[in-house]
Amino acid sequence: MTKPFSALILIGFLRAFAYYILETRVEVYEMIRPMEPVLIQEVTPNPDHVYQVKWDGVRLITEIENDQVQMYTKKGQDRTNVYVEIKQEIVNKFASQTKSVIDGEIIAWKEGKPDFFQVMKRDRLKEAWRIQTATLTNPVYYIVFDLLCWQGKWITDQPLWERQKILEREFHHGEYIQVCPTYDEPEELIQLTRANNWEGIVCKEREGLYHLEEKHPTWLKYKNWKYITGTVIGVSIKSNLAYSVLMVIKNENEYRYIGKVSSGLSVEEKQLITNWAREIAISKSILAKPPQIQEEVIWTPPVLQVEIEFLEWTPDGTMRSAKCLGFK
Repeated sequence: MTKPFSALILIGFLRAFAYYILETRVEVYEMIRPMEPVLIQEVTPNPDHVYQVKWDGVRLITEIENDQVQMYTKKGQDRTNVYVEIKQEIVNKFASQTKSVIDGEIIAWKEGKPDFFQVMKRDRLKEAWRIQTATLTNPVYYIVFDLLCWQGKWITDQPLWERQKILEREFHHGEYIQVCPTYDEPEELIQLTRANNWEGIVCKEREGLYHLEEKHPTWLKYKNWKYITGTVIGVSIKSNLAYSVLMVIKNENEYRYIGKVSSGLSVEEKQLITNWAREIAISKSILAKPPQIQEEVIWTPPVLQVEIEFLEWTPDGTMRSAKCLGFK
């Protein structure tokens, strides 16, 4: 009995693919997952700690070996040919380097502060000509703050102060690569980051080891949160339950949309908000140009206020990393 034509095509494809796998050398790349800090709400000075700026950018691991450079994010996304100015400086500085692994953050400056959205513009570029143009119009910088492996020897089991000593000795400030400054006291650094509207600081144990693939308390991060009281004008619904609250603030006689907030709401609060919104619902938004929301929205009059914690304002005037702290 003759096999169906589609089955013959499938068999042929599988045979060809199997031949390709057997005959082609395929390098499997083993990604290194970096250490992550634990979030804290308050900084207590500690003589066993050092303090660094928490840079607002893209976490980047760089592996160097025999003139080969591999750069990728903490989620394993390859960025070797995206941040080409960084790659070129590494190649120039560490030609014929034996195995070394660097940990750091890619940042871009705008108006005197690291700007996350400027970095995102670079991070999303694909075409080589756009990337080359961006090295002139929107350059990025690699702030290196740890060394996992140096000249073929893994040093994650060495204390932070020893790893930093190598880092500061070998990674002199270049055009695009800079060693992250270290402070002995947190107060000065907190004041500096707040005055410049930077994200926050990281507290690190001097004797701390580097714990791969872990969120570990030898590193602690403190963020310079902003606070605002907003007014609810709508509730987005998902699976018959409140998913987020849509927020505005009042500027003189006009309301301005500042984003939606879902973080910080408990299941009980979501149920209460759902019931409240259905009881008080109005037919349309109070805004002349309401935001486009993917979920179903119940519009409400502006009577319920919410205390909100957020990181910064986005270029379109909404809150980034917003969290509900409570209702008023």
